[in-house]
Amino acid sequence: MKQKISILLIIVIAIIGTIVIYKHFYKQQIDNKSVTKFSDEYTLVDKNNVFVYSNIDEVANMLENGTGIVFMAFPECPWCQYYAKYLNEVALENNIKEIYYLNIKHDRQINSNNYSKITKLLDNYLYSDDGGKVKVFAPNLTFIKNGKIIANDNETAIIEGNIKVEKYWNQEKINEFKVKIASYIKDYDTTCSTCN
Repeated sequence: MKQKISILLIIVIAIIGTIVIYKHFYKQQIDNKSVTKFSDEYTLVDKNNVFVYSNIDEVANMLENGTGIVFMAFPECPWCQYYAKYLNEVALENNIKEIYYLNIKHDRQINSNNYSKITKLLDNYLYSDDGGKVKVFAPNLTFIKNGKIIANDNETAIIEGNIKVEKYWNQEKINEFKVKIASYIKDYDTTCSTCN
């Protein structure tokens, strides 16, 4: 009888161990694919990045009652390309492990229900288009804790004129951007450490 219990215990431990190992490596493979995919789409960002793909439902829910940092952009946007590069740098410098990434382009074009919800939740931080409709201009970065917006940045989302993106991001602008985002991260970390 004792021998049967010992064998059963060994089998149970082996199964649990196998599941734990599988989940760890499976998650790691998904994370590696995600960061690789991001660096393929955002070519100025290297494979060592903090971006985790998200969808419109997850972002809408996070804005309502979640916690996280959300980057809304799309790879065809040159302003988003540069923003992502410097955002990744400042995130790594400040030990941020993940920033949720949402390619906002399609949902914005079709004006999906959750896109409308996002524009309502971010209303105080967004600009209106020429028709007076509030719109998520890209790039857009939002820090959220328990559904409360801690900070929002869309510094280069509505730049007008003939300024070229590579000329805009001179060393002074990069430094100012990193200081600003680092202060948002500090506020977010402070808020997160004092909240339940």
